Amino acid sequence: MLDPIEMIPVDQILVEDRLRTVNPDHAALIAESFRTNGQMTPIEVRRNDAGEFVLVAGAHRLAAARLAEMDQIAASIIEADEDQARLREIDENLCRRDLTELDRATFLAERKAVWIRLNPETAVVGRKKLKTNLSLIPTFAQDAAERLGLSARSVDRAIRRNNALADDVKGILAHSKWADNGSVLDGLTKLEHWKQRKAAEALTREEGPARNLAAAIAEFTPRPKGAAAAEVTQEFDRLLGAWRKARQAARKRFIDFLVAEGEIGGER
Repeated sequence: MLDPIEMIPVDQILVEDRLRTVNPDHAALIAESFRTNGQMTPIEVRRNDAGEFVLVAGAHRLAAARLAEMDQIAASIIEADEDQARLREIDENLCRRDLTELDRATFLAERKAVWIRLNPETAVVGRKKLKTNLSLIPTFAQDAAERLGLSARSVDRAIRRNNALADDVKGILAHSKWADNGSVLDGLTKLEHWKQRKAAEALTREEGPARNLAAAIAEFTPRPKGAAAAEVTQEFDRLLGAWRKARQAARKRFIDFLVAEGEIGGER
């Protein structure tokens, strides 16, 4: 049986805690499509205990409807409790191609939490042998992999990544290019919380951001004693080696360059 679709006043739809924030540019693009072509796909809502409409799926479409100053929006009204609705929200997002690695980790971790609430018997599967048919119940990773077209290994890796990253760090990275860089995210998980935050801030600052994670970490990592002197020695050895290998004409040209630069000759 298909869920009924109704036109619902936009201002009567509640938007509760969402796992993914609305991208204003994407919402604006959808709003323009609404103005030109109308709404093609309904959002999903459910009724809470007070009879109010609560958004399940379609946060960008709802935001777009508000931008387009639409009074009503087409919505599919589903029968679901809070956990079931959360699962639908998560699965809709996990099927999106534009999901970043960070988004995927967040959604999969939340999906696991909801899955265990809905299937509490699976929490013990895998930790100890059961003598009942419960041992035949698939694990969360197996179920998610089958439903979402992912490998169980990638599901487990994404959840570990989410759990190891601090919430404030995920917030800093959320709308940056680094949110889709698995290597950087995995590198951050190996750091203490304060180091994660400093590195994330260095990577995402507007002026002169760190070019990579190593450069970001270097900004707050004390250099070993004698490191500067050792680097100078290495640089001198390289310059000396290049000088000894150079032809006479190249040496003369280099000396002329140093004189022009004021490095040698004349008053210093």
